[in-house]
Amino acid sequence: MADAQQEENLIKEYFSKGFEYKEIIEFLTKNHSINMSIATLKRRIKVYGLQRKNADYDIDVITEKIRTILDGPGCIAGYRHVWHTLKLQGISVPRSVVQHLIKQLDPEGVEQRKAHKLRRRTYHNRGPNDVWHCDGYDKLKPFGFPIHACIDG
Repeated sequence: MADAQQEENLIKEYFSKGFEYKEIIEFLTKNHSINMSIATLKRRIKVYGLQRKNADYDIDVITEKIRTILDGPGCIAGYRHVWHTLKLQGISVPRSVVQHLIKQLDPEGVEQRKAHKLRRRTYHNRGPNDVWHCDGYDKLKPFGFPIHACIDG
């Protein structure tokens, strides 16, 4: 049986990763031998101060994070990709806020994405086997046909 602090940490971790209540309960039961009802889980989440929507956020911190994402390899990313990246970093912010900040930080990129005129980066490699591109198509995986391919770029 887990102590209260360990239980709190586990609930916070699963909650921040975006799992639903039933999934969190299954993880706690199967992996950690912690049994509780959905009502108890909701009550504990409220006590721990966890929120999925309308969480408090600092606009300056969000702006800086978005600027970092746009300056890096995600420079051609749209607001949904940026929002998802922030969420994976544990930052909960409404999509509309991300969309508004991207319009302020990268107006040219927004217009290019709107017009579908986004130019991909060009790169040069030193020869064969220098860069490989891999992709997967998992739509047929449930039927036993996972498709994956790589090509020398």
